[in-house]
Amino acid sequence: MVGLLGFGAAGPARADPLCDGARPTLSAQLLFGLSRPDGGRVPSGAFDRFLAERITPRFPDGLTVFAGRGQ
Repeated sequence: MVGLLGFGAAGPARADPLCDGARPTLSAQLLFGLSRPDGGRVPSGAFDRFLAERITPRFPDGLTVFAGRGQ
């Protein structure tokens, strides 16, 4: 339904020795396109369901979605 355009992940970050309570983190970026090969678009409701059913469960600590627009 929605193609995965790219995936990047950075390894654990080092905790700053001057920052009490710091802990290593992991960051992942998933980029999705909403255009179909036939020129149509994936409806926002279909993408929202895909996100809720397939992506969100894999990030139990939560995630942030940014909408972008390319040219």
